[in-house]
Amino acid sequence: MESMHETCTVYSTLDYLSKKWAMVILFEMRRGGDWMRFSEVHAKLGRITPKILTERLKELEAEGLIEHRVDATEVPVRSEYRLTQAGLEMTDIILDIKMWALKWKIDNKPCERLDCCKCRLRAPASGHVPRAPLSPPSNAGAQHPIYPPPSYSADRRSTDMEGYRLEKTVLAAACYFIREHERIVGEHPTGLLFNKYMVLLNRHLLGLGKDMRLPHCWYRWGDEVIAYAFRDYVAFNREGTYLTSAEWLGEDVPLEPRMPYSKEISSFTADFIKDRSGREGSETAVDETYEGAPYDFQRNYRMVRENLREARHSHVDPREGMLPELFKKAMDSFPRGFKDVEESKDHFRILFEAALSKNADLDDLFYMSEDFWFMFCYHLRLKKNYNATEETLRIWKAAKEEGDAKFEEILQDLAHAFAADSEDRWMKEAIAARERRIRDYEALLDEFYNDDQVSG
Repeated sequence: MESMHETCTVYSTLDYLSKKWAMVILFEMRRGGDWMRFSEVHAKLGRITPKILTERLKELEAEGLIEHRVDATEVPVRSEYRLTQAGLEMTDIILDIKMWALKWKIDNKPCERLDCCKCRLRAPASGHVPRAPLSPPSNAGAQHPIYPPPSYSADRRSTDMEGYRLEKTVLAAACYFIREHERIVGEHPTGLLFNKYMVLLNRHLLGLGKDMRLPHCWYRWGDEVIAYAFRDYVAFNREGTYLTSAEWLGEDVPLEPRMPYSKEISSFTADFIKDRSGREGSETAVDETYEGAPYDFQRNYRMVRENLREARHSHVDPREGMLPELFKKAMDSFPRGFKDVEESKDHFRILFEAALSKNADLDDLFYMSEDFWFMFCYHLRLKKNYNATEETLRIWKAAKEEGDAKFEEILQDLAHAFAADSEDRWMKEAIAARERRIRDYEALLDEFYNDDQVSG
């Protein structure tokens, strides 16, 4: 038998990806989401030297797996990277590796623990992910191996048959909606529409005095399902920066007449698809979701975000319209009970109003509003969640701490940009902290360049 030739596609691809750090860099950039600075990538990897990271980034860019942009108008120069579509698809392979390891490597920790939850990788659309069959509990204390039961009250912690039936009903409702949407509309529903269907169905059933114990929480785009609960049944496939589609994976879980609330689910689904499909229908579903928001601040701040989003597309300056008034109304309605956000909120408010008065760029105002909203939502989902597991809450708490630290750096950058002449003590401290951070970053670059000259 002939040996594999080095020009073979498999041989050359594996040879390239076997380079140390290559796949790990792609993995961390997938976790990071959008554009990431060199320092952010380096901080995620930890043990890699700046020199090696620079080499790998250049190689990945040459292979078309990442793209690179440089903004020389900032000091220090802003150099950022993100995955291309090819890079995104490559990282799906990592999920396949993970699923293989969970199936065959006996010393792996159970799924939905530690790194498995933090990785935030989307499931592949191929549907071939191995999973255990959905079957009723066989003994007290056992958990379903793929879809762990929600955090039931203590008397239901044993995963009783009623809990199992409701769990299966949730999955059947999800499957039924996706399949019906595909049949009637001719395409997968968006991830946003899937989320709104599930939470509005849950709200509808609760209004009838029926609880299917849907694991859900209040988060960035309103009330939404906890994705971990569906991770091996629904793939949220990235279609763009803010757009995903929801696809059912593997064998269907049919909505059977003997299931709890099957008639109500079937009737609600028919009406929802008829009235809520398409762009306008989706917006209506989002509006309906926000009607049930626990805080007025959520609805008021949504108006700020929408106002800025529309202004960016219409090129109409919102500062001459309702934006200042909308922002004041939103911040005045900030809810009590978020003491660990209060100080950051006050600083953000001062800086946003300063940016408005100094005619900041629309994009700057938009991203400022989004940064604050996302930080707040890390705290919001910890306060307003339903049927979330203890493990999920533990991971959210860790993400909140990381998000707070990142937002603190954002505030420092904003203080430098819009409050450099301020006499406020915190503003001065924030600007000084930013200067120290930049010096540390420049020292890191100097170390890299010195290493490069020595090796050269």
